[in-house]
Amino acid sequence: MNNNFRLNKEDILLYLFAGYLCTVQFSAAHWFVTITPIPLTALFVLFISFLLFIKYVKEKKYKLKQDLEVNRFIGLFILIALLSSLSSIYTMSVINSVEYMSYIKTSLPSRLIYYFTYVVFLFTGYYVLRDVESQQLKKVLNIYPLSLFLLVLVGLWQLAHFLFGIPFVNISTRSYIHSVSETVFFNFRLTSFLDEPSYLGPLLIDLMILGILIFKEKWKYVLYILIPALIVLMFSFSVSAYMNFAVMGSLAALLYIKKTNIPINKVMKGLGLSFAALVLLLFVFNDALGDFFSPILARGGSLFDVETSSRMYMYVMPVFWLFDHSFISSLFGYGPGAFDFLAQTKILPSMGSVSTSSNNMFVDILFEGGIVGLILIVTSVTIVGLKLFKSYRLNIYCFIAFVEFIHLVLTALYRADYATPRFWSLLLIIFLLNLIGRKAQSHTTTGLGRGE
Repeated sequence: MNNNFRLNKEDILLYLFAGYLCTVQFSAAHWFVTITPIPLTALFVLFISFLLFIKYVKEKKYKLKQDLEVNRFIGLFILIALLSSLSSIYTMSVINSVEYMSYIKTSLPSRLIYYFTYVVFLFTGYYVLRDVESQQLKKVLNIYPLSLFLLVLVGLWQLAHFLFGIPFVNISTRSYIHSVSETVFFNFRLTSFLDEPSYLGPLLIDLMILGILIFKEKWKYVLYILIPALIVLMFSFSVSAYMNFAVMGSLAALLYIKKTNIPINKVMKGLGLSFAALVLLLFVFNDALGDFFSPILARGGSLFDVETSSRMYMYVMPVFWLFDHSFISSLFGYGPGAFDFLAQTKILPSMGSVSTSSNNMFVDILFEGGIVGLILIVTSVTIVGLKLFKSYRLNIYCFIAFVEFIHLVLTALYRADYATPRFWSLLLIIFLLNLIGRKAQSHTTTGLGRGE
């Protein structure tokens, strides 16, 4: 066989890692996750983490002092899990209930296994892949946004199904309109093949941000990624996704203006024209826009009412439940995955069971890791954020890494997916993109190459 067609072990690992990145989006699809008794996406993470760990140990990549922010984030997260686990042992003697013992025997061990796997994945993944040649690493990391285009294609297919009756795959999702008592113009929400719109929004915005690195010609990015993704996002009728997009779009524009030093007069002119266009749009198409967004507008104030919105209820009440039992539990939490205990003992105002998550990472960690856990996670996020902020002006890779990190944190406010493959995979992608950017800048300043 010709040597040009031979694959070495490193190439095989990269192909497998790229294949894993394609599966990340499916972690929000119940029909896919439950194909196997053990969640299928968890098996994928476990498999790739094992391979990365073997590679790390075999090549003795013990370069722990080179990237302190990565190590600090992992170290602080481990500390949260450790203190919270120890607190759960103490809390077990205080609560002494069947429900809490059920949590201790089931959810606590499984959550710790997940945490261990994700920490190994991030740690070994970073220190193994950081030595891959930058051009090759870029291609591998681009697989993630490329794979997300499947979400867009299926989302457009689903839109055609609702509008024109084209047959669609028989999967159960929350594509129906809820919490509405009046007739709306559209009686559906796009979910693509995921469980619900709020799961779809973050992934679409991942595609919009990371997709910038796929095409050199920006018109191709606009035509093939931005416009199709925006269409699917609009018809998701997800308030959280809309707000996420608005915040990220504004922030990205602000950072780009600062990065490129655009004159302030041009900025003000652009803002003025944009504002005028928005007012004109609202004036001319007021009724049409009202009809289009009726699935959201019809829900009105219930979106932010603690008594009627289960999401808002779960944002607020865990803060009070934290202090139900002991000072130690309040300080260090009820244990990793302890929302499972709440799901067995608390009810919503509608008399339904509460969810196993508040859908907010910081609220989840406050209850599960206590006040100390919340302080530690905020500290770890701040450390990484400051590191990325300091370098975001270097080049496009550092810029995208910082913007994607802000998006990841913003998503955590309404998705709380810190115990899912997406969160940890994106952390790894962000750290590696920042590394690629810093390497490119180093080559430029030392005269070894041209930064991008």
